[in-house]
Amino acid sequence: MPPLLNKYFYCNSGSEAVDNAVKIARAATGRDCIIAFDGGFHGRSIGAMALTSSKVIYRQHFGPLMPGVHVAPYPYCLHCKVMGEKVRRQRPACTACYCGQPALRLLR
Repeated sequence: MPPLLNKYFYCNSGSEAVDNAVKIARAATGRDCIIAFDGGFHGRSIGAMALTSSKVIYRQHFGPLMPGVHVAPYPYCLHCKVMGEKVRRQRPACTACYCGQPALRLLR
């Protein structure tokens, strides 16, 4: 285990891992909002489904979903500086983390 990590959490599925990562991010930062990238699939639990935007059918007929989720365009390598700055400028002050593969990134 990396030296800065001293705990771990076993999950049954990726969806459960995403739900718990969001819960941990919200608790650690005291913020409610999550930024997910457009086109991502994070799972089919109610929390992970709120972050999923890869296909409309995954979310259809299951609302209302978890509040505080904002979907941003995924940075395209040729436009990383422009898109990255756009996401930073537009993120709400309540943002706890960015949700993208391979991991969630906590905002401090």
